[in-house]
Amino acid sequence: MADFGLSKRLTNTTVYNTRAGTQSYMAPEILDFLNPNEPGSDYTDAVDIWSAGCIVYRLITGVVPFPQSTSLIKYCEDKSLFPYDALFDSGIKSEGSKFLRQLLIAKPSVRPSATQALNHNWILSGTSLTLVRCNQFC
Repeated sequence: MADFGLSKRLTNTTVYNTRAGTQSYMAPEILDFLNPNEPGSDYTDAVDIWSAGCIVYRLITGVVPFPQSTSLIKYCEDKSLFPYDALFDSGIKSEGSKFLRQLLIAKPSVRPSATQALNHNWILSGTSLTLVRCNQFC
C-alpha cells in the first residue's frame, strides 16, 4: 500500500525514514513508540504489514485497534493489552484473531512477511473472510 506521493522502489534491503501516514494506521516504529530514546530510526516494509492489520481489524470490527496514541504506547509496553474486545464482539473465530494478532505485533522483526501473511490458515480458508464481510456489510 502506498500513497503515490510517498511511494518508492522497493528492494529486499530497502529501509525508510520518512514519517508520514494516517496516525491510527501507523506502526509503532514510525511513531518512535518502541525506542523513544532513539528518535528518527529507520524502518522496513514491516510497517505495511502493521497497516494491513489495522485495516483488516477495522473492516471486521468497525473501529481501529488503537484509536489513541496512548493506547498504542501502552500496548507497546505491555503486550497483554491487545484490543481483543472488539474482535470478540464481532464474532471472529480464533484463527482470524490469531492472524490479526500476528500482523499487529509491536516488534517489527517478529511480524510476518507479506508471503507468510498470505499463507496463514485464516486467509487460505477463505470462508472466514466471506463470513466476516457478510456480517459487516450484508
